[in-house]
Amino acid sequence: MFLETFQTTFFAVFQVLLLAVSGYVLVRRGFFDERGLNQLSGLGINFLLPLFIYYQMTTSFDFDGYPRWWIFPLMSFGVTLAGFVLGHLLSLVAAKGELAKREFTALVTFQNAGNIPLMIVTTLFTGMLLKTLYVYILLFVIGFNLLIWSLGTMILVKDSASKLSKTQVLNPPFIAIWFSLGMIYSGWHAYVPQSFLKPVELFGDCALPLAMLVVGGNLATIPILDVDKKAIVWVVLAKLIVMPLLALGVVYYLKLDFALGFLILLEAAVPCANSLSLITRYFNMEGKFINQGMFYGHVLSILTIPFFLTLYMVLVK
Repeated sequence: MFLETFQTTFFAVFQVLLLAVSGYVLVRRGFFDERGLNQLSGLGINFLLPLFIYYQMTTSFDFDGYPRWWIFPLMSFGVTLAGFVLGHLLSLVAAKGELAKREFTALVTFQNAGNIPLMIVTTLFTGMLLKTLYVYILLFVIGFNLLIWSLGTMILVKDSASKLSKTQVLNPPFIAIWFSLGMIYSGWHAYVPQSFLKPVELFGDCALPLAMLVVGGNLATIPILDVDKKAIVWVVLAKLIVMPLLALGVVYYLKLDFALGFLILLEAAVPCANSLSLITRYFNMEGKFINQGMFYGHVLSILTIPFFLTLYMVLVK
């Protein structure tokens, strides 16, 4: 049973990362450059992903069905705090220099909370369970976005509080979540005609594949061999092994329902956040170790994510 479940989850993760590999190859072959990546990223973040969020939230979420929706941002705070404590403690022995310690801590603290989890559940599940997990992940991302553009920036950049732009915190996906919640709360979403919703759905369906294409393209622009091997090994162990082990222990001990437990484990098991690369670029930092940590984390997660998801599904059945 373990091998059968592992095979299912492995190919689900493989399909997700295959999209990233496509982006990697396209950039390596010169089909588009860093400017093209920025344009594709802007299209996804500013247009396609907000439409995906609006459609999924307004067709799957209601306050009566999720009366404790606010728990999910708090869960995000909990996962982030655990990663921060683990990353900070390990940085004292695994990284050399103040900047390296800050980058190490950030890599362990923040995960790819949106794109990869959404793609994985899309390939693993169907029906009501899929819609439920969509909502769980989008609500979880509320807390994540608040933290990565505040705590994440403060970890990486000295005196960052005075430099932090409102446009970085109030990014389009974050605004789309709150706008969707407002529409649902007021009941106005029920008056949106189907002729409008269908194009929104079609555009939104492009958001996740495009996001993974950009992830792979970004990874193709960084040096991957000139690395601090010790620090990279510690990052991978902390992010892809220790964090999901801790989450699995908590979920198993608390006896949570399947979807909730799956969400927590998935968020703890995915690799480092792509937004960390955006932060380093925004503040004109080199970001070499950040990008290398992202690269090796994404590559190795093709084995670690299926292992922990399989272990979870075997244990809860």
